[in-house]
Amino acid sequence: MKPTILLLHAFPLDSRMWAGHREALEDAGYAVAAPDLPGQPEATFGERARRVLRLVDGHFVPVGVSMGGYLIFELWRQAPERIRALVLADTRATPETPEAREARDELIMIAGELGVAAVWERMRGELLAPAASAEAVARAEQIALEQPITGVVATLEAIRDRADSRPTLATIGVPALVVVGEEDALTPPSAAEFSAICRVGVSSARRRIRMPVRSSAAAFSASRSTGSMQRNRASPPPGTMPSAIAALVEAIASSKPSFRLFSSVSDGAPTRITATPPASFASRSSSFSRS
Repeated sequence: MKPTILLLHAFPLDSRMWAGHREALEDAGYAVAAPDLPGQPEATFGERARRVLRLVDGHFVPVGVSMGGYLIFELWRQAPERIRALVLADTRATPETPEAREARDELIMIAGELGVAAVWERMRGELLAPAASAEAVARAEQIALEQPITGVVATLEAIRDRADSRPTLATIGVPALVVVGEEDALTPPSAAEFSAICRVGVSSARRRIRMPVRSSAAAFSASRSTGSMQRNRASPPPGTMPSAIAALVEAIASSKPSFRLFSSVSDGAPTRITATPPASFASRSSSFSRS
């Protein structure tokens, strides 16, 4: 039985950011869970991980963008035996620096005094690439502005106080796909921290796969790519995040020594990344194009 694909959203959004991905994966016959991660007062990532583990049965493959990646590290610390593989997208393992903690405190103050809209205005430039479509920007803004202020503040506090997950990286012993957008200002492909995350379970084969926007922005465009798909278990469109996730799940389900990822490279040729389960692998520097 194939594991459930667990989609973990970014902040300040909710599970609706995954609508296109979820549709594509469910159309292809995969079991998908995409919980909302509302913040409760004093809700740490440890408490959120316990909640998520109660929501999903059996084995799963977590896919986390930004804040969702922070949660993946906590899920691994609590229940590594249930995780068959994982996808870390536009995220980091380090804790907040003193400067970043101060910035979170400022956002918390802004949220309390001016509301969620003011928080969104401060964050939108970091969340979405300049080339993001007007549709993607509008959808992200709609979702962000609908978040309760108590949840926004609680989540900012949890992000500010999160644990250092760098020691956790060395313990990850399952296939791990690392994804980042070329225009991601927070965790760019050139960042030393991203290179460190890419060393999760290093395999003998790596391939640079480029994407022109932040992968979190790409989540909002996936619904357009699924519109022309045949239903009844059609494969996700090549060159998209859903196709990469599907390839990962198929690889671990079949226990084959290699699998194929279809990237957006200019020649259109498929990229083969080789891993022998349960050895891990990482895509070196980047991610997959939106359609």
